[in-house]
Amino acid sequence: AGLALPIVVVPPFWDTWWFRLGLVLAVLALGFAGAWASQRGRLRRSEQRRAELAEAQRRLSESREQERLHLARELHDGPVQDLYSANLQLAMAIEALHANGTLKTALETLQRVRNALRVICGALRPPALAPFGLSAALRSLADHTQAAYPTPKIELDLAADGQRLPEDVRLALFRIAQEALSNAVKHAAAKTVRVTFHLDAEEAALEVRDDGRGFVVPSNWLDGARAGRFGLLGMAERAEALGGRLSITSAPGAGTALRVAVPLPQPAAEPALA
Repeated sequence: AGLALPIVVVPPFWDTWWFRLGLVLAVLALGFAGAWASQRGRLRRSEQRRAELAEAQRRLSESREQERLHLARELHDGPVQDLYSANLQLAMAIEALHANGTLKTALETLQRVRNALRVICGALRPPALAPFGLSAALRSLADHTQAAYPTPKIELDLAADGQRLPEDVRLALFRIAQEALSNAVKHAAAKTVRVTFHLDAEEAALEVRDDGRGFVVPSNWLDGARAGRFGLLGMAERAEALGGRLSITSAPGAGTALRVAVPLPQPAAEPALA
């Protein structure tokens, strides 16, 4: 009888199950890596666009403030001084001529115009903001607003900040308070408006709350601008330009609460001792 020997045919490596499995896994890994790299690229581009938008908003805000400062200086050094001189000369003429009636009325008109321009200059560039801090500027703003609008009653709860806040944070929060307070006294038909300002080591927070008629808060600030509420968009842009956030809670007949929180720069960490 013949001898039977088993014969095993070994397939080439590319025809083995482990090679095929490895090939499938490699293709899946490459696909996953490509999708991950594409997603990271989209995230980087999105973050870059947000950073560029924030930078554009910050520069636009700075440009507006420079224009306000320039206009305030031009008004103060030009028309206000001319009115002061005309007021003085007219007062001297009235005294010398013992005049009354029309000339005195003209003098009173000049004084009102001069005072109005001084108020406008103060609104364009609040004099208390730089030397005395945000709380002092807010108190001055509230006093002037209360003098012009006896109703509603304006209540204050302000933390002393002195020079603790960076200039851009002080200015942004003041402008937001200025807009919010103006809206409250002119449009809310409120009895009371309360302005609160607090800060800690991490953030500065401002709140303006009234008990007025309230309104329907738009789903986003752009919709508010389209509806004519440009102040909301401006306040939101000021907050976002500093990395902050603006929130508004309101409803018809339920009053309005506006709150903005802005992060504060943190001191650099001290190097570890060797």
